Amino acid sequence: MNNIKLLWSFLIVCLLAACYDDKGNYDYMEKLSINVSGIEDDHTVLLMDTIKFRPEITPADRKYECFWGVLPKNGYQYQFDTISKEKDWDYVVNLNPGAYKLRFCVRDVTSGVFTFLEYSLSVVTDMSIGWWVLKEENGKTDLDVFSTDRKISDLLKTKNGSSLDGSPRNMAFVSDWLNYDEEMDENVITKTVFVASDQEVVAVDFFSGAILRNFDNLFYNKPDVKKPQDVLPALNSVFLVNDNKLYSMLLAGTGKSGFFGDAQLGPVLQVSPQRVTHKRLAPLFFDEKSCSFFTALGSGLKLISFPDDEPPVNNLNAELLYIGAKMGFSTPNNFYALMKSKTGNRYTLSKLSGEYVSSFPNPMISTRVLDNSLGILSADYRTMAKDYNLMFFSKGNELWAFDVEELSEVKQEVSVPVGEKITYMEYLRFTPAFNKDMWFNSVIVGTSKNGNYTLYRYDVVAGKLQPAVKIGEGTGKVTRACYLHMNGSVYETELL
Repeated sequence: MNNIKLLWSFLIVCLLAACYDDKGNYDYMEKLSINVSGIEDDHTVLLMDTIKFRPEITPADRKYECFWGVLPKNGYQYQFDTISKEKDWDYVVNLNPGAYKLRFCVRDVTSGVFTFLEYSLSVVTDMSIGWWVLKEENGKTDLDVFSTDRKISDLLKTKNGSSLDGSPRNMAFVSDWLNYDEEMDENVITKTVFVASDQEVVAVDFFSGAILRNFDNLFYNKPDVKKPQDVLPALNSVFLVNDNKLYSMLLAGTGKSGFFGDAQLGPVLQVSPQRVTHKRLAPLFFDEKSCSFFTALGSGLKLISFPDDEPPVNNLNAELLYIGAKMGFSTPNNFYALMKSKTGNRYTLSKLSGEYVSSFPNPMISTRVLDNSLGILSADYRTMAKDYNLMFFSKGNELWAFDVEELSEVKQEVSVPVGEKITYMEYLRFTPAFNKDMWFNSVIVGTSKNGNYTLYRYDVVAGKLQPAVKIGEGTGKVTRACYLHMNGSVYETELL
């Protein structure tokens, strides 16, 4: 028995030794690495445009199975839809406008090795990229849209059958309005442009131009008086001034959302059309009766007054001629308010802090008396440069710059053509994160002649206006302009 055990032990040792010495009896395959090139990382296309895909796959001497899929940006795996099983193909994009991830999947047939790559896809319409121009024509309010290679005139009339009655007051883009769907009993996040005339307020679908709601169905409790004065976005909300009362709508919530609540309570009697707002800041308003600044929150029930500290911000006994914002990286740093005393011919320039959101302290920093000979005091139109200590203003067809710190002014070396009358002037800044080549800081000027308008862009370099670039032409008179560009998210010029 012992001999048998010894024999088996010897055989096992020999077998192990044979295995240990076997260094080349098998042909092991080196791990396959599949590489894909020839596809751009980002695609922004118009609805129903075609993308031509011609990817290069290496190693090239192998057989692959390929398929393409699409899923919403930030979507989950189960939302993946296969749209092609060809490597090379022409994709006619018929998705709803929005942001997507495009996925290209590759499997090596022989080894089964699999890989995939993802690319950004933004589907836009003719109105997703370009200038939106709010205008007045024959006592009506409408919009013209200038995209890269076409113009849509009278958008509201074209898409809905009629323009809005009354003179334009303002427009405000909102990327996440909660449009309540009665049939589905749920909120639908909708990219929307709110448009206000002095007789109507409407919510306009950003992609189609269709009116989704009007004054009659934009409130929980519709006001008895319909007298719109302004509509503006600010701090996760949309505000509406109607009949000198302030209404707010939060851009968040559950249940039946997306409507203006009841008027916020307060002593305000007459809201000045001069105000500043920002999407990361509570708006700053001025009451023309009490001559006091005030603010509000979208979730509030009462208007917010500032304390009676020094320097005074309340009961100023003055008319607000203009107020504009000097911008920081993402929010206003300071506001500059040009005012005229109600008693006597006294003009002042006040500087207010833009940092009053949390505890609402007195924002007034300082007030200085101005020389009555300054041209800024009798200007036709004014606008505050967001990146400079300058107010640009117009007198006739001349353009000037007023330094708000030095209190001096310089005539610019550019002007609007003779015979054209300026009807609109605003400093707009466009700084999208996705493409610095598209950035601009410009004074936008609208002029009128013989019932037609021309919209110009004057870029600002080192505080000086550069020669004009024509944006577009149309019928009527410009009252507001905004540049919008959808690339997944929607980037816009900052409307204050």
